[in-house]
Amino acid sequence: GPLVWVLLWVVASIIYRNSRGKAILPSKPKDGLFYEGWASGHSNTNIFTKLGGAHNCLLVAVTLDALIIQPRFPFNLMFLPEIYGLEYRIPGLNIRAVEKKGRIFGKGVEIQFIDGGGGEKSVRLYLKRTDDFLAAIGKISDIVRN
Repeated sequence: GPLVWVLLWVVASIIYRNSRGKAILPSKPKDGLFYEGWASGHSNTNIFTKLGGAHNCLLVAVTLDALIIQPRFPFNLMFLPEIYGLEYRIPGLNIRAVEKKGRIFGKGVEIQFIDGGGGEKSVRLYLKRTDDFLAAIGKISDIVRN
């Protein structure tokens, strides 16, 4: 029945994540300049990803050389990060622009970057500690604009 298909989909996604070296239980990086464990956000790839973002289930970290965005378990299963475009390890050099964006309910930060395939991408994050995030990003990339 349907439950069997859901379980197969979960197992397939776990096998896929393992084959790509992606964590099943992501954790706080050791060399973090910034870490927030329950952020929200969405990819700006298309209308589908803009509407179907992540609400309070993203792990966002800035390390000495990269910005890491990844969904927490179990939101990283069933190919959800791939479908919604919300799992990245972006080297500081690939960050093109970081800008605060106003929103009626809370402030967002828009990040434009070059992805692993060389394409331009953009995500919007909603963080509780926006200024700390911008300060950390400023240490690994010199393009932060407030």
